[in-house]
Amino acid sequence: REAVLDYRRIAPREVRRRLEVDVGRGAFADAARMLFDALRSSLPSIPPGSLQVGETLVFFKREAAEALEAVLRSARAAAAVTVQRRCRGCICRRRFMAILRAAVVLQAGARGSAGRRRCARLRRERAARLLQAIERGRQ
Repeated sequence: REAVLDYRRIAPREVRRRLEVDVGRGAFADAARMLFDALRSSLPSIPPGSLQVGETLVFFKREAAEALEAVLRSARAAAAVTVQRRCRGCICRRRFMAILRAAVVLQAGARGSAGRRRCARLRRERAARLLQAIERGRQ
């Protein structure tokens, strides 16, 4: 049982799906046979005859145990890199969104200020035209 739960993450993808079904049913002996048969065929670093699957236990020779542990270590390292990559991506997206919100606030402020300046200029021009019209009407 422990061997299946420990090493199922390094099984080929199509075997992993079938393993999940067997583990869910509690058929650990069948799952162990299927898992280690798949690992023997997919990992050339496991010498033939270096692991044996029994009814309740899985027996490893040193070479097989070291080969499986090396593959498991590299799989864990790859998983750690994936977790770090996604975490860093999330942090970068948050920072980017904060910068984007700040830019929108700055742009809104700049547009509002430009609009107020334009409105004041238009009011001054309208007042100047009114004064000119009044002045011309008097002459």
